[in-house]
Amino acid sequence: MFDAKNIIRSMGESLFGGYNGVQIFLAPLTLLYLLQSNSMLSSITSLFSFRIHYFPLLIFLVTLIFVLFMLVKIRMLYPGNMSEYIDKIVDLNISILAVVLIALIYYAISAFLGYFYGIKGILKPGLALLFKLFTTSLVLYHYSLFVWTKPLFKRGYKSTRASKALKAWGRSNKLLFAKYSLLIIVIVIASVRIYQFAMSYLLFPLLDGINQHWGVEMRFYLLPFNGISDVFINTLILSFAFLVANLFFYPIAFTINRILIKLNPLKTK
Repeated sequence: MFDAKNIIRSMGESLFGGYNGVQIFLAPLTLLYLLQSNSMLSSITSLFSFRIHYFPLLIFLVTLIFVLFMLVKIRMLYPGNMSEYIDKIVDLNISILAVVLIALIYYAISAFLGYFYGIKGILKPGLALLFKLFTTSLVLYHYSLFVWTKPLFKRGYKSTRASKALKAWGRSNKLLFAKYSLLIIVIVIASVRIYQFAMSYLLFPLLDGINQHWGVEMRFYLLPFNGISDVFINTLILSFAFLVANLFFYPIAFTINRILIKLNPLKTK
């Protein structure tokens, strides 16, 4: 007999657990493999040629989706009571506020340089890089903390107590702490490279072949930005594509997660 609770938990792990999502933040072009190319071109053209005023709303909705994604991820990564979860929500909001302030300052500086010195074209690449660094760093931070404290969770520690115990251990084992933390980052980045290879040389040709031989389009179709409702619809479509990408990435992330937990220095303590 199937346990509905375990099934939901497993689905949640495959969509939001571990460091799922970082593959899109580190390599956003891999998301394009899941989008129908002509629809994507039409959508981008209509947005930047005729509906550029929808762009801030699109950015807001994408950021909102990311925040919701992180809220679910944080809840799944850390066991604990609701008060600890609320504390992490507050920390998340503070970090987002800090990034928004940095983005506003960067916008003001780029506008100043463009107006007085004619230096243009740095706003969008800079904001894209800021978003990439922030989202990647946030996922890696929470995942690294999860991997480090996993053995402590198994001993019955709650999130706050586990974090304090890890800090105390890290102060007395600085070199080992730095080595394992660096190992986590390196292996995660390497797994994203494996995912990029799989998407480029396995999944994309497979989806393309299915479309050519059977006329079945398996990729997501974006709408042209003809009205404000299309902004919400396309955001929803991108969110579904993001979750599907997480499903494809999950086998790699699951394997890496098992390896990292086995290598955790705290496991033998």
